[in-house]
Amino acid sequence: MKEDLMQNWNVRASVFYDCAPDIFHPISEEEKHKFFMRLSEDYGQFRAILSNSNGEEATRFTKKEGDKYEVLNNRPALIVSGTSWT
Repeated sequence: MKEDLMQNWNVRASVFYDCAPDIFHPISEEEKHKFFMRLSEDYGQFRAILSNSNGEEATRFTKKEGDKYEVLNNRPALIVSGTSWT
């Protein structure tokens, strides 16, 4: 865009790169599972297709068996998109 502004409009521009703060990082499988469990309370799309009676907690994306958290291989795609007006 900087080059386009200069070539087509004779406008000198500076580029400022937007970097997320350190608090934004990939979350653990446990955090993912807890997040999807909370979403599944209000949104049926996040609930597990099959329910287990063996004490397993499950969503469409993750499961917990005992102390082990796992992201499911057959989970659907989830796209999150932010909108920026800058």
